[in-house]
This record gives sequence, C-alpha cells and structure tokens, in this order.
Amino acid sequence: MNNNTQLATNTQILELISSNEEQFNASLSDKDIVWKKEESFAKQILGKLDKNKLCWAGQIALRNPSSVNNALTNVANIGITLNPALKHAYLLPRGNEIQLDISYRGLMHIAIASGSIIHIDARIVYLEDTFELGAIDEAPVHKCNPFATDRGPIIGAYCVAKTKEGNYITKLLRIDEIYKRRDASDSWKNTKAREYSPWAKWENEMILKTVIKYTAKFLPNVDKLDQAIHHLDTNTDEKVVFQEELPQEEQPKEDEIKVEENSRDKLAVLLCEKNKDVGEFLSWCNAMVQKKNPDREIKGFEDLTDKEVAIFSAKIGGV
Repeated sequence: MNNNTQLATNTQILELISSNEEQFNASLSDKDIVWKKEESFAKQILGKLDKNKLCWAGQIALRNPSSVNNALTNVANIGITLNPALKHAYLLPRGNEIQLDISYRGLMHIAIASGSIIHIDARIVYLEDTFELGAIDEAPVHKCNPFATDRGPIIGAYCVAKTKEGNYITKLLRIDEIYKRRDASDSWKNTKAREYSPWAKWENEMILKTVIKYTAKFLPNVDKLDQAIHHLDTNTDEKVVFQEELPQEEQPKEDEIKVEENSRDKLAVLLCEKNKDVGEFLSWCNAMVQKKNPDREIKGFEDLTDKEVAIFSAKIGGV
C-alpha cells in the first residue's frame, strides 16, 4: 500500500467513526460516557496500522460501516467505555462485522454502577482448591495456592455479589454446566471457525463471564447489566441458541396449538424436566417476540401471552 492509498484509507476510517457522533449522543444513557473520548478510543482500535496496512478490524469496518454504527450505539445505550486501560469493552471483528464485546470486568463494573451492588467478584475453582459454601447470606470460602503450577482441572466457577444492604448472593456453575452453554454458542458450534471462538482463545475469561451472566438473573435492580447481557446473547458470537429450530415441516402450526389452563406452571415444570435454563429460555423467547414487535420485552412468564406460552411449550416438546 503506497502512502497516498494508506492516507486515504486512514481518512475513511476516521470519517466513518466521526459520522456516528449525533446518533451516539442521542442514544447516551450515562453522563460519564463522553463521545469525544469514545471516538478517540474507537479510532485507536479501528485505525491501527499493521505492517503499514490498516488493521483487519479497520478493513471490516470499512466493508460494513453499519456494524460500526451499531457497535458505537450499543456503547452509548449500555453505558460502557472502550477505554483500553480499563478493559471493560472492545470493538472486535467477528465474521464480516464489528461487534461490541463486553468483558467480565465490564459486566462487574455495570453491576456496581447500578447502585444496588457494592461488590461483585467471580472466580474459577480447580480440583486442588478448597471451596466451602457457607450460609445463604454469607460469602463462600475459597482457598488456593496462587503460585501453584498445577491446581488440577477446572471443576466450576462461582460469582459472589454483596448488596447495599450487606447481603451476599452467591451462585455456582459446575464446569459441565458451563461447557453446556459454550457448546450452544454460535462461535463454538461453527466447527470450521472454532479456533477463532472466544471460547478457544480466552476460555478462562469466558468461564468467568458465563457465571456472572448466570448470577445476574438473581441480582436486584440491575437493568443495565441485563441490557448488556442481552446484547451479548443476541448480537455477538456469544449468542446461545437455546433450542435448535425444528425443521419447517415439524414446526407446530399456531392454529393447532391448544391453550391449556395453568400453562405457565406447566411450562416451568417442562423446562425443569428438559433440564433447560429458565433465563436462557426467556432470552430466547424475547428474541423471538422482538422479531415481530421490537418494543416488547420478555423478562418473565407473565410477559408472554397464553398463546405464546403454548407455542413455545410446543417448540420445546410440550405437546
């Protein structure tokens, strides 16, 4: 690439990022997030040179400028910074688009910023560690030798949060439960490109992020955290497909679905029998519903209509 071409390309990427200022400010949800700073961080990330050529992320950005717009709008909506020193969020090339990725540190920051959580931490537990779960309102006891070269295989992870009232909320996931979520993610299911999956490149960070996302379902008043997790689960390669879509000929027809009494209670029992995670199921329902009505949000069974409960029950084997 000659100097004139390189200069033109650099100018394009800088102009592309700057063109998002108006929409960014219109979407802003946190006064501590400032466009000029985030614009500078985005230009550092996407305008970086690699062997005198625009970096791969920058090349993807120029090919798909709308994905840059979406990513920066999500920065504003969620209220997370791209500051590389904090390591809260990143603009990453995934496939043919730029995606906003939020780290486990970023998720913990959002939880604390909510005001209802004063401390949150997530840790991986190895076979040689000592782990004791205390009473329901106590933090667990986790002892390990941080200098050990081999602490054994990973057996699980936990997240503990302390509310402003002083109560502890602790949630655990066994490693098989974590890998079940990994196996359902888009990036892991794509065996041809699995080596580029965040699970293949940064497994420990993904384990921590997974247990934080799981714990978030039990935390009070963390709407921004819920929004960040919803973004990760629907707009990035971390997306978890809760249920493989049935072939079209096997899809139950809506006019054949029978609405039963106590259908929500029966759905809860069905999910338990099928060993399905309620939070993941509701995220899937939310995605399905928003395809038809983007203004609706599904947070619980009560947000579903009777017909939707029946349809979704049928799709997971309830009829």
